[in-house]
Amino acid sequence: MKVRLTWAIIFAIVLFSCGFLQVVFADTSGVNEIGTPFVYLDKWGGPVGTIVTVRCSGFYPAKLINFKYSYPSNSQLMISKISDANGACQIDFIIPASPEGGNYIIAGNELGQSVVTEFTVIPDLKINPANATFGDEVSVRGTGFPAEDKVSLYINGLGISDVFTEANGSFTMIFTVPALKSGVNLVEVKDQQGDVRWLELGVTSKLAINKTSGEVGARLNLNGTGFESDAPVQIKFDSADILTIDTDELGKFSTAISVPVTKAGPHFISVTDGVNTQQLMFTIENVPPPVPELLSPRGKVTVKQPISFDWVSVFDPSEPVNYEIEIARDINFREPVIKKELAESQYVQNSGENLQPNRRWGNYYWRVKATDSAGNVSDWSAVAAFHVPPQFSLPVWAKYMLGFFGVSIAIVYGVLLSGALNPLKKKTGD
Repeated sequence: MKVRLTWAIIFAIVLFSCGFLQVVFADTSGVNEIGTPFVYLDKWGGPVGTIVTVRCSGFYPAKLINFKYSYPSNSQLMISKISDANGACQIDFIIPASPEGGNYIIAGNELGQSVVTEFTVIPDLKINPANATFGDEVSVRGTGFPAEDKVSLYINGLGISDVFTEANGSFTMIFTVPALKSGVNLVEVKDQQGDVRWLELGVTSKLAINKTSGEVGARLNLNGTGFESDAPVQIKFDSADILTIDTDELGKFSTAISVPVTKAGPHFISVTDGVNTQQLMFTIENVPPPVPELLSPRGKVTVKQPISFDWVSVFDPSEPVNYEIEIARDINFREPVIKKELAESQYVQNSGENLQPNRRWGNYYWRVKATDSAGNVSDWSAVAAFHVPPQFSLPVWAKYMLGFFGVSIAIVYGVLLSGALNPLKKKTGD
């Protein structure tokens, strides 16, 4: 019998060692006798904001259990719950702002039962917005850092700002995006212990202009950031090429352009390096030039040809200003006899443009309007009238005859005048 038992034990040992037999013990984990409290966390640690599930057992039944969260400079009640008939309960809560390292969750009731468990807070960083451009405000929010510790922020190794964390290990740092190359830039956060953590900031290109409306010929200052480093950028006004300029090592440029001659209204200024493209709208003013004031001829005067027409020059921001003159026989200008576009504020008849003489009391009429380089057109000026008299041409013989008669009349007149001034004296006898 003893031999059989011995062989049975040996056989069992062999099976156990080969894995064919397992020893099973009663699992009493998580099941405590009442009066011996126990707390279990579903997570050992994480950043601020982590949701933790807390299970407890071994507490007195139907008693209020308070759950507190504690770190060196603070202790706060998170939640309370009544234990069930077995002295167990389960709650969820969010880890509040607290410094880096071990912090404590304390569960206790008014009967003196209490148990402490540790939750490890790890630092966490968030950046908002994650994509920005030059001049934008960006905030970096840190939680779970060492309490009251200096934190420094760098972008691509360039120091940006320093800040001290609060007692709960949190900080907020707001900075203005400097000139940075297009794409992903590395944001580095370093504490006094030398621990470094990183974020990524996506930078997009940006185009800035000193004004968005104005006149033809206006001087515009363009500033670009976030373009490719050391790359040529092409500047266009609508579809017309204006200028090509190179960016610097940070992908920025600065230049000036003049608004070309074009129509009033909205237009587009675009800049591209082949990868990044930015576009802005520029609106050319649509105010017409002043109405020209006529100088001469005016007042229904009689003029000789060639006639010189003159008016006051007008000023307009969208220079140069051109003029249009119309001359007609009727005051309504239904059929102008002369119609000209001019660059100057005067007009002299060319050869072959002589006007036919008016009938007696008949007039010609003229008017002028101005157009600026943006295509803005003034109203017509006031209308002025003038008279062109007939021109007579005598034959040569007639001119000689008139001259002969003129000389004869002059001689006769002279003789008569001389006799009147010197009357003949009468002769008297001795």
